[in-house]
Amino acid sequence: RLLPARPSGLLPTQPRPVTRFRRLTGMCCDLLVLWWVGSGAAKLVDIGLRTGVLQHRWWLDAAALWFGPALFLLLVAEIGASSPGQHAVRLRPVSASGRRPGPVAVLRRWLVGVGGLALVQGVLNLVGLSSVWLAVTAVWCLVHAVGVFRNRDHRGISGRFAGLHVVDAREPRPQPIMAAAT
Repeated sequence: RLLPARPSGLLPTQPRPVTRFRRLTGMCCDLLVLWWVGSGAAKLVDIGLRTGVLQHRWWLDAAALWFGPALFLLLVAEIGASSPGQHAVRLRPVSASGRRPGPVAVLRRWLVGVGGLALVQGVLNLVGLSSVWLAVTAVWCLVHAVGVFRNRDHRGISGRFAGLHVVDAREPRPQPIMAAAT
């Protein structure tokens, strides 16, 4: 009952409006992917340490929990142009011209979004302040959630910083302009 009903008359392949709820759900999905990948990597490192396959290094925990998962999410975003969360809620980032974002825009979006959070958390872990991870994450998420409500097109802070908009993934992609043969 909390989920909005499908607009009457729309086929499953027709685009839907980009709502705040979709944007926030996508952001939560990205945070969950970061957490799941980091937890899995930390568990593998723990197994490696217990079995003697790995030797403990001062940076290993931060790399497993935060840096590795952040780089994984950057790679996924660079390959597919959208984050896993955007993909889950059927959103696609586009540049101002309506085209696929370039690598610099994807990097900028990642740095201000989930990638930046992971980098901050990793540094806090390295300097011995990992106990504040929950407070940092809560503030980061609150700022980003408020950002979705502060504009009409529901762009998040990272999208605005990167100069990107989001559209429904079912929306047709613009066709490339072909040069006329002479």
